[in-house]
Amino acid sequence: MPKHKQITFSDLYEEFEQASSKNKLKMLTDYVDIEEIIPLEVKLTYYKSTGRPPYSLASMLSALIIQKILSIPTVELLVTFLELSEPLRDFCGFGESVPDPATFSRFKDKIGPTELKKILDRLVELTEPYLKELDPFAASLLVLDTTGLEVPVRENNPKFFYSLKNQVEKGVPEKPENEIYAMTIAKMPKSAKAAPKAKLIYTNGHFAYAYTAAVLTDGFGLVRNVLLFEGQKDSLVLKPVMEDFRQHHDLSRYEFFVGDAGFDSTENFRYLAQDCCLKPVINLNPRNAKGLPEPGLAPDGVPVCPKNPSLKFKYAGFCKSRNRIKWLCPLSKQGKSGYTCACQVPCTPSKSGRMVYTYPRDNYRKNTPIPRNSKLWKKIYLLRIAVEQAISRLKLPLMLGRLTAMDFNTAYCDLVLAAIAQNLVALIALRAKLNDKVRSLRWLVA
Repeated sequence: MPKHKQITFSDLYEEFEQASSKNKLKMLTDYVDIEEIIPLEVKLTYYKSTGRPPYSLASMLSALIIQKILSIPTVELLVTFLELSEPLRDFCGFGESVPDPATFSRFKDKIGPTELKKILDRLVELTEPYLKELDPFAASLLVLDTTGLEVPVRENNPKFFYSLKNQVEKGVPEKPENEIYAMTIAKMPKSAKAAPKAKLIYTNGHFAYAYTAAVLTDGFGLVRNVLLFEGQKDSLVLKPVMEDFRQHHDLSRYEFFVGDAGFDSTENFRYLAQDCCLKPVINLNPRNAKGLPEPGLAPDGVPVCPKNPSLKFKYAGFCKSRNRIKWLCPLSKQGKSGYTCACQVPCTPSKSGRMVYTYPRDNYRKNTPIPRNSKLWKKIYLLRIAVEQAISRLKLPLMLGRLTAMDFNTAYCDLVLAAIAQNLVALIALRAKLNDKVRSLRWLVA
């Protein structure tokens, strides 16, 4: 039988040179000037902190964008490509000398994710008019989802888990396998030792130590904003992401917000409808529907017991951060170990009794501006797949699925750079009137 030819680095480089010879990268300079996408304040901040650097901001940024577009996994390999390819060096403006990997690392540290996000904001503003003209409906959507960016730490090695599992198994050999797995996960540290900001979360179908990346896109799947968290629930990232976005962009250009059931909370519905003037399309989370009997309201607005309307709930304080009033079961009493409920037929399994909240305004979660399961609701929710496709592109061709750095700021920079690369390619496609290439990343070098 004939042997399969093994792909070597020389084969990979030959393919890269063939792609370069097609002059596809020339479209970057034909339709976009790198200087155009860098705001003046970013230039002033960069050169103020670095003085007279050996390599310009535009050159360093060009190289890192090319790294994302070409799916080059490490800066070490990027440096090798730059050293071997004269056309690529000329495109980046490096001349004969090429920055070493340490220079690229220092560049990310100095410019930081905050300044890089200003470049992303500029690209969002440049692409927005084209997208509005191409498909006004898709351009009027904001779609949010989260994903985990796993870090290369010892705790993410399967050997770490199975070593801990063996220790647990020796202590309780009679336990079934599923309980041993649960006990092992419970014993795992909450954060990675080498990267304390990487938390143990369930992501990508398994438990891992990762940062939580929030990705906001439009209906086309183009990234509009990104934020990186140390580890956060979906329902709690919505407001920070939207607040960050509305500081730099006009929210009146958008009409709908789309999210999965992870963002289902009364606070999120109220915030989107009241503060952002957006129509939220978020599926209900079954975990938020406890199946408990709903308390009624007395004429003065105080909740009453669902089984005995003559009993009014007791006032338990006002939560300013969530703008809500807390009420406690009228039969609950505070003891040494906390509240206990004396009800003979309780409406909740909680020992402390029923606890409910009322809000100064109507319940936006139940009274949605767009009726649930209507044709418009279903049409909008179908476009939620746009953010999932965007996350897939960020992780695979743009290499965020294989982080090589543990540092939080470096990972944040890589996240923003991937979003910049995606928007830059989309801007070139839009200006070149190649509308079918707006979602594609590799057509420039394919």
